[in-house]
Amino acid sequence: MLKVLYMTNSALPNLALLDHLQTGLPVEVCGVVEEITGKTERVGQLFRKKSILKRLDIAAFRLLHRLLPDRAVYDSGSTTAKDIPWLKTLDINDQEVLSFIEKQTPDLVLLKGVSIISGEIIEAAGGNIINIHSGWLPDYRGVQCGTWPLVNNELDKIGITFHFVDEGLDTGKVVFREKLERSKLMKLGRLTFHHQIGCQQFRMIVNSLEQFLQAYRVGKYSTYNQPSKPAKPYSFLGLTDYLKAMHNLSRYKKQG
Repeated sequence: MLKVLYMTNSALPNLALLDHLQTGLPVEVCGVVEEITGKTERVGQLFRKKSILKRLDIAAFRLLHRLLPDRAVYDSGSTTAKDIPWLKTLDINDQEVLSFIEKQTPDLVLLKGVSIISGEIIEAAGGNIINIHSGWLPDYRGVQCGTWPLVNNELDKIGITFHFVDEGLDTGKVVFREKLERSKLMKLGRLTFHHQIGCQQFRMIVNSLEQFLQAYRVGKYSTYNQPSKPAKPYSFLGLTDYLKAMHNLSRYKKQG
């Protein structure tokens, strides 16, 4: 059985994915590393190197995002399982994390939602680290990559990607990709599409995990390199981005 170590942050969907790793999949979860981000650091990530107008734009979207009804449901019941070694850390590249990985001796490390991994961590895992990215690579690197394709009117590039991890941001060799079905796009709500895309991506990841893990366990998978000059990474959405995405989705649905 494949020994998997899961590295994630404290976001509910990412923690909920652990439940599915523990249920009915051909793996043994040998450890969890949870990256904890303080409130000050989260604010810094949102607004770092942004103009005053862009900061206001992002803040306005964050407020709207909180006010909108969130119908996304993420099954979660065992994310605090006591029988799994669990390390919480402020720094995903800390020496404590390195020692934890070496102690658990995983066959594979899965990432979801953590900071960029150092070369030392990659080496400790023998290069066997796969990032589960909620976006279509190589076009959409960074964050909130389910909604950015709507902003850019590229609705055929909403999807998920599993890729090997290198020291870049979402730049490693791609192992698996899947696009959101057109029928699902047509059902997205006019105001709640951002929540709903996240939920759809979560379901796609869950549905793809078993197939991927079985292929990985027996070595029957293929990879391909991303471009040597990767596309720009996307940052946090602003209200103007959200309104543009809403307009593009509405026009797409009208075209049938």
